[in-house]
Amino acid sequence: MRTSTATRLAIGAIGLAAAMAAAAGYLARRTPEPASIFLAPNADIAAKVDVDDPAHFLGEPFAVDIVVQYRPAAVRVEPDSLRRLSFAPFEPTGVTLLKIRQIDGGITEYRYSSEIRAIELDPGKAYKVAPGTLVYERPAQNAKESLTVDFEEELQVSSYYGDRATRTPYRPLRGALPGGRLYARLLQATAGLLVAAVALLGVRWGRDALDWSGATPEEIELRRLHGALTRFGDRAWVAEVEPRTRLKQLESIAVHASPILMGRPPHALWNGHGDDAWARVSRAMSIVYGPAEPDYEQVEEGRQALAEAFGPVLRRTGR
Repeated sequence: MRTSTATRLAIGAIGLAAAMAAAAGYLARRTPEPASIFLAPNADIAAKVDVDDPAHFLGEPFAVDIVVQYRPAAVRVEPDSLRRLSFAPFEPTGVTLLKIRQIDGGITEYRYSSEIRAIELDPGKAYKVAPGTLVYERPAQNAKESLTVDFEEELQVSSYYGDRATRTPYRPLRGALPGGRLYARLLQATAGLLVAAVALLGVRWGRDALDWSGATPEEIELRRLHGALTRFGDRAWVAEVEPRTRLKQLESIAVHASPILMGRPPHALWNGHGDDAWARVSRAMSIVYGPAEPDYEQVEEGRQALAEAFGPVLRRTGR
């Protein structure tokens, strides 16, 4: 059997991506994150906020790091108070990570990473994040105290350029250079782009390898959508996982299927609804990021909202 050019390109890209990912991991291990002590010599605890980029598109998730340095001999931090930070008016996606490390001089550092994004905000404007409160205890005094965690700079919500690039606000200029892990992150990003290129090759030229029926990407996505909505109609299966997780799965289905089947970009779920059906989807999906715990009736509402929004393509194919 003769190997096609697309197959050889895909195999080569996968190999190159694997090699670059391995090199990135090795470089990340050999390049420790620089230890920058900002805790004053006469202080027992201090906190600051690290944001890689202060400007992001509407609906785009990005990471925010709350960095806390303290002296364990004098104070004890309550990690749960970090998890209670709200980041209003931005909304958390639920992705969090806590790193703890020891720094020279008897200092411990907490780095709490939380993923947030702007949903019901106006593009082109800058927003000041509400300060948070960190609770800690002084064991020697058996007393609890609090520390305010404040964002020094405003976060800007950018809009997609479209045909109005000349009227789109400029992104704010960063005043500092990236840290020592820049090259490792660049390698990881390049490896990710190569993986994305392999996926595009598979969609464009690899139909025979991916789907022996010769179905188009739209037909494949339509089958997946129909299967997902059918499965969400099974109440017993839905109840196997908490409602918030099921709503996030429905949101993922909508974000993935809408550009392929409806020509609707993902950010349109949150901004510029074209009709009542998509407004209903937006309301159903936004429950994921609310403070109240959702229930299974709201999951069912989300399923029905997607079925209504995708109704035109489902009816057109007789599904």
